[in-house]
Amino acid sequence: MATWETPLPKNGEPIVVGDPDHDVIHTQTVDCIEELRDMVDAVEASVPTVPTADTLSGATTVGRAVMKASDATAARSAIGAGTSNLAIGTTSTTAKAGDYVPTYSEVTGKPSTFAPTIGTTSTTAAAGNHTHTASTVSATAVGPGTATNVQAILVELEARIAALEAAIEPA
Repeated sequence: MATWETPLPKNGEPIVVGDPDHDVIHTQTVDCIEELRDMVDAVEASVPTVPTADTLSGATTVGRAVMKASDATAARSAIGAGTSNLAIGTTSTTAKAGDYVPTYSEVTGKPSTFAPTIGTTSTTAAAGNHTHTASTVSATAVGPGTATNVQAILVELEARIAALEAAIEPA
């Protein structure tokens, strides 16, 4: 209910509005003003209360604590994050450090052999009976040649050998 600063006159008395020295008098009754005040009070009563973390229905104790948390540390505390007493170590009752990398022998449940995926792409293994033609095998050029596959390099070397043999054979 609103608090009204202006007291109401007794019922039936005229209400003076403005400057009383100029005889500005209205004959509205107190009943009219009381009715207006009642209507204002009714409107105020129908305005819903703004919910708070404590008044939200369905919110759990933890949820309310998170909503009321003043910072990230308080929110983590509300949900129990970072409050563990778990010890770092290497036994069955301790946890491994986050940067721990096991040795191959420490890994359990691994297969004794790893069967490769056989295929023809760069991410698969070739079958054991697979052969490559010399023209499909990449290689670094043998200077001063420029060829970059085995077949082309052999052709360049053959030409260089023939040129050397021709230079040393008597004509």
